[in-house]
Amino acid sequence: MKQIAAAAVAIFNNILKVEKYMKLVISVVLIIFGVFAAALTALLWDYIYYPLIASTAEESAIAYLKASFPEEVAIDDVTYSKPFGNDEGEYFITVHPTAKPEIKLSMNVSQDFNVDEKNFKKSKWRYDTILEYVPLINEMSPGLSSYAVNMFIPADLLSSYPAETKYGEIRKLHENVTEEYLFMSVLIDRDFSEQRTLEYG
Repeated sequence: MKQIAAAAVAIFNNILKVEKYMKLVISVVLIIFGVFAAALTALLWDYIYYPLIASTAEESAIAYLKASFPEEVAIDDVTYSKPFGNDEGEYFITVHPTAKPEIKLSMNVSQDFNVDEKNFKKSKWRYDTILEYVPLINEMSPGLSSYAVNMFIPADLLSSYPAETKYGEIRKLHENVTEEYLFMSVLIDRDFSEQRTLEYG
């Protein structure tokens, strides 16, 4: 009888040890999972939080545009991006003048909602240049819609003039250091012939 009792006690003690060991294992697993989840949340927090408050970046962009752009605009797209390794990300915002929806302007807004003025100046002055080139494009190829205009302006001029300044005015004052490039996309029919045109119209 004593042997049975001793065996029962031994089994009970073993069960307690196993239960204690299992609790320890579960605790360790939960701690590891918790640390991993916390690290992952910290790593991805910006990618979760900042896209949720993109409307604040939109408001900053609209306020800036009202002060520095003479036309009414509509926002096309807002995207948050933060390359791995960077301390901060930024919003990339695309807008268009409501009167000219085919022309896009781009803006960069930091995650603390400050507009990158130099970036916007380049976009706005490119817009000014497009408007100047449109009459020339229409004269060269009426109805052509596949074109792009780019321009180069030195960094010191970017800092010297506010965005409200027309690019044409800057060019007149600094024509030796500014450049514009016009790109026009034209489709070429390699099978074109006068006879074929007469046949098919």
